[in-house]
Amino acid sequence: MNRPGLLAIIGIPLVIMLLWLSDRRPTVTTTAQTSSEAAKPVASKSPDEEVLQICMQLLRERGAGLMEAYHKCKDAAANAEVTGLPRCLYVLVDGSGMGVFQAMDWCKSIDPAGYHSAGRPSPATTAPPPSPATAAPSPPPNMYQKGLIDRTAWENWIASLTDDYKKGAEYWAAQRSLSHPGLCSGVPDFTAGCAEAKERLSPADALRKTEPEYKRGWNSYKTPTPPG
Repeated sequence: MNRPGLLAIIGIPLVIMLLWLSDRRPTVTTTAQTSSEAAKPVASKSPDEEVLQICMQLLRERGAGLMEAYHKCKDAAANAEVTGLPRCLYVLVDGSGMGVFQAMDWCKSIDPAGYHSAGRPSPATTAPPPSPATAAPSPPPNMYQKGLIDRTAWENWIASLTDDYKKGAEYWAAQRSLSHPGLCSGVPDFTAGCAEAKERLSPADALRKTEPEYKRGWNSYKTPTPPG
C-alpha cells in the first residue's frame, strides 16, 4: 500500500476522535457552570428594605410618583430616632399613612421578636427573661386610662386628615353605632378613609361594649382649648 493511502487510513479515525472530544468539552463546562450558579445563595432582603418597599408601595397606590414615595419613606426612616417595633410603625404610618393596627400586624409578621433597624438583638447583649418563679405578676390594665389614650389618638389622627379621606373617616365614625351602618363606598380617598377608620375604631368599639371603665375613659376626652 502506498504512503498516501496509509496516511488516509490512520488520519481519518484520528480526526473523527478529535471532533468528538471537542463536541463534548463545552457540555462539561456548561454543566459545571450551571452547578456553580445553582449553589450561589440568594440574597434576602433586610427588614429595613422590606419596610421601605411596603411604604413606597402604599404611597404609589395612592397616586404618588416613584421618587416622591422613595424620598418620603426614606425621610420617615431617617427621622425615626427609635428602635424596635416603634421604628417600623413610624415609617409605615408617617411615611405612607398605613393604619396603626395594620402596620403593627405587618411589623410583627416580619420579626415577631420586635423589629430592629439593625436586625434582632444579639444573644450576648440581650438580658435573659426572668424565670417564672421570680417574675412579678403584671398589674391589671387601667382601662379608664387606656380608653382616654385611645380616644386621644383617634382625635389626633382625625385632625391630621384632609379632604375626602377625612370625610370618609368621619362618615364611619358617625355610622358605626347604628344598627345598620352604611358601606364604605365613594371616591377612592373617601373609601380609604372610611376603611381605615373602621379598622382603627373596631377594637375600641368592642372594649366600649364590654369594659365600663374603658368607655368612661373614652367619653372623658375633652377637646384642647386653643391658646390665647
